[in-house]
Amino acid sequence: MIYIRNRKDYTKGKSHIEVLGEPVPTKIKPIIDGVKRGLNAGLAPELTFEGTSGAYFMRNDKQVPIAVFKPIDEEANAPNNPRGFANKFGTPSLRSGVLSGEACEREIAAYLVDKDGFSGVPETVLAAISHPSFNFGRGRANS
Repeated sequence: MIYIRNRKDYTKGKSHIEVLGEPVPTKIKPIIDGVKRGLNAGLAPELTFEGTSGAYFMRNDKQVPIAVFKPIDEEANAPNNPRGFANKFGTPSLRSGVLSGEACEREIAAYLVDKDGFSGVPETVLAAISHPSFNFGRGRANS
């Protein structure tokens, strides 16, 4: 799983993905490269059917889904939530004790704690990405 922070500097016709933090985990590098190839081939992120947040399937250039991206600003009760749960960052989310914008940090922390894979937490990194299909600036909290 790859968590995303949407980039505001999207340039029409160009997508961008950047893993934040170094070094990029060995298991994640081929996935990031595959997502880049998919974006360069014109494949848009595909919003999942389920959930309360923005979560997108990302495909490689062979159109095979290889990653899930979850924009931090599209979490439940975050400003750009595409499912009708938009609000300001720091608003109580749909999970007790979790504020909007914190789910990302919790998932990354879970991955780091489960470093040996005992609990089966998928590889998770923080990344920045730009693509016009993300809900940036269309949530009701930005109105």
